[in-house]
Amino acid sequence: MTFRLTEMTPEAEAETRADPTRYPPSLQTPARRGELILQLASASSPERHAALAGLSAWDPDPKVAAALRRILESDDVYEAGQAAAGLARQADITDLPAVLRLVHRMSPADGGTVAAMLQPVQAALSLAALAGADAVTGVKGRVASWRGTVAGRRGRVDADAELDAILEAYGDAG
Repeated sequence: MTFRLTEMTPEAEAETRADPTRYPPSLQTPARRGELILQLASASSPERHAALAGLSAWDPDPKVAAALRRILESDDVYEAGQAAAGLARQADITDLPAVLRLVHRMSPADGGTVAAMLQPVQAALSLAALAGADAVTGVKGRVASWRGTVAGRRGRVDADAELDAILEAYGDAG
C-alpha cells in the first residue's frame, strides 16, 4: 500500500518507511480522518478507493471503525476486503462476526471465489487470533467448509495455494 500524501514531510516519510502498512501517525489528525470519511461517499472509485486505503491503515479509532463497518456491505470485492483489513487493524473482536459474514458472502459457498475470500479471511483470522486458538480453529473450519474442496474444482489455482498459506500461517489449529 502506498500513500499519496500532499502533506509528506521528512518525518512522515520516515514513519511510512518504518511501517508502510500504517497511515503515518503524524498525519492521523481528526481533520484528515474527516476528509477521508467524506471521500468514502465519493462517486469516483479512485477517490473512494484511496480514502479507503488510508482509513484501512489507520490506528484504532472509533470513527474510522464505524466508517469501515459500513463498507463491509459493499458489492465491490476490493472495497469490502479493504474494509475487513481495516477492521482487523482496528483490533476490535466484536467485528469478527461481520467479517465472517463477508468471508461467507465472498466464498464459493455463496457464489463467490476463493480469490475474493483471501483478504477477508486474513482479516477474520487476525481478529480471531485476539480471542485465542479456539476462535482461530473455528474460523479455519468455517473457511474450509465455505471454500469447498479443491479437488471438486478444475485443478489447484493460485488463490487456493494462497488461501492454504494464509491458513497455515495461523498454526495447526483447524
